[in-house]
Amino acid sequence: MVWVWDLSRRRPLFVRELDLLADLLGIATRLSRVVRDDGWSWTSNPDGRYSVKSAYSHLFKALPAAGIPKGVVLQAASAVWKSWAPSKVIVFSWQLLLDRIPSRSNLIRRGVHLPIDGRGCVFCDGSSESSVHLFLSCPSFFPVWYQVSRWLGWEFVMPLGLALQFQAFTRLGGGRRVRLGLLLVWHAVIWTIWASRNDLIFAGGALREEPVVDRVKLLAWKWFQTKCSASPCSLYEWEVQPVLCLYR
Repeated sequence: MVWVWDLSRRRPLFVRELDLLADLLGIATRLSRVVRDDGWSWTSNPDGRYSVKSAYSHLFKALPAAGIPKGVVLQAASAVWKSWAPSKVIVFSWQLLLDRIPSRSNLIRRGVHLPIDGRGCVFCDGSSESSVHLFLSCPSFFPVWYQVSRWLGWEFVMPLGLALQFQAFTRLGGGRRVRLGLLLVWHAVIWTIWASRNDLIFAGGALREEPVVDRVKLLAWKWFQTKCSASPCSLYEWEVQPVLCLYR
């Protein structure tokens, strides 16, 4: 059987496109052809069927080590879903723990062209805007974690790595309700940092430490009130004794 390719075109091809077409036809004629219906096959599953579990396993196999055990990342990424925060915030946090957010470092790694003056951290010149830098070690946001931990009544030592930091922060208190509250606050800090970063890039905003912390408190209180309307607390009570509000 001889295959003849009849390719219809909406316009005449340019000279440079004729060579590309000749290369395409040359490759097509060398392909082995099977007379059967086309179908989809998921290569990450032995039976060829797609499943969320197989896709999840495939993603974790591709995780960069970054000096942190993969099991720690897996535990953190699994625990991040059990939260009172809005779904879009939880999804973003999950992507952050897997280092899949569109930070400037990740955009460059994916082949996105950025200008020379648009590749570093927008808050501190000269530093690469990686996920770890932006959310943990950036001088503009490192004090935010300190202020938030003091607000909760603890002294918090910042670990290296987002997964380790997530586990250390969300395990500061005892009891399921308090842990959910700490996870809610962690989500609020993450979301506020990202929103502050986007405001500075796209809206020409400014960053000061105290307003960021105030935004974290207000945002966490709103989410807490939405999920725990049966045991309300005022914003003043939340700002003064957040842990007592969680024990109600």
